[in-house]
Amino acid sequence: MRTGKQNKNLILSLHLPQVHQYQQTEPSMPIGWKVLIVMILVLRIFLSFGNLDQNPDNADEVRGFDRIAGYTINTY
Repeated sequence: MRTGKQNKNLILSLHLPQVHQYQQTEPSMPIGWKVLIVMILVLRIFLSFGNLDQNPDNADEVRGFDRIAGYTINTY
């Protein structure tokens, strides 16, 4: 004979869908948005390499280059 709590658990388990541990329960982002994001990133990377010889470096970049080169004291 089952108790009230066991009956309640049995009834709930019959009505709830079984979800696998790795099963996605909510819809993911539409494929169109994913394609748009990838296209924007690729375009940004492509455009960042354009006219590199004409783009001046700002002060933060120069400090970073100096630090990478091994200098520890700022001389400016």
